[in-house]
Amino acid sequence: MAMNAVQQNVCSAIQTIAVDLIAMQQKLTSLGAMWTNENISALTDADFAALAPFAHITAAEFIAAGGALVAINTTLGSGATSNWAKLLKIVTIVP
Repeated sequence: MAMNAVQQNVCSAIQTIAVDLIAMQQKLTSLGAMWTNENISALTDADFAALAPFAHITAAEFIAAGGALVAINTTLGSGATSNWAKLLKIVTIVP
């Protein structure tokens, strides 16, 4: 059975997302360390309210979002049998 055009589009999109997730994982790892080093969890609602791009965000919401990113990074993993390794097997470039 040959791959039809829609199937090819889906497979190409999955490859693209795999590359993006692999690249994002590197940023997530760095940001995790910076979160701790810069004591981001100590920021208050007032700290966020003082800056227009963050004025609509509470400290609790930001901490929850940070936790979500940690969970994504953990889910990706990094070992030979991790989700990260599975993604590496389908990409067409070296990320």
